[in-house]
Amino acid sequence: MGTLRETAPFPVWLFYSDYGAPTFGGGMSTASGLYFIGATMDKYFRAIDVETGEELWRDRLPFIGNGVPMTYRLSRTGRQYVVVAAGGNPLSEMGDVLVAYALPE
Repeated sequence: MGTLRETAPFPVWLFYSDYGAPTFGGGMSTASGLYFIGATMDKYFRAIDVETGEELWRDRLPFIGNGVPMTYRLSRTGRQYVVVAAGGNPLSEMGDVLVAYALPE
């Protein structure tokens, strides 16, 4: 899943962009049929339709999303959020951050 753009030298990542890359963590499914994963070497956090496998959305993280995403819902508003821990690993730049996304209502 993802690409080698962040780790392989040019032009390797360009010619092998359709092959995917190793992942560093798992994903999480929601009751609404979305699968969230951020464990790719290209630093994208993705939402995938579990029925079709189609990538519905993606956003670039500041670091590789090594952690398995989690979700929570605020009892006051009922709004659901998805959170992923993104942090460097030996194959990328170092750093750490938690990134939260609000799901559409």
